[in-house]
Amino acid sequence: SKGKLWSQILADVSGLPVNIPVVKEATALGCAIAAGVGAGIFSSMAETGERLVRWERTHTPDPEKHELYQDSRDKWQAVYQDQ
Repeated sequence: SKGKLWSQILADVSGLPVNIPVVKEATALGCAIAAGVGAGIFSSMAETGERLVRWERTHTPDPEKHELYQDSRDKWQAVYQDQ
């Protein structure tokens, strides 16, 4: 997502870093890499991705917010399970 807030929420909820790529058309870049691998220009998807994909920014999860989201999830699951 282009929005910083939504990306930060995703990081906080998941507890994982969220990387935002410089190239927003990731599908097109992935297709180009796949075509290059298929044509023998590139050796592998993973290796080429490491070489070509650049990150604009990374959102690091906030441990306190992650815990809050986990607590909310646990409460929701307990209520949902009782229904």
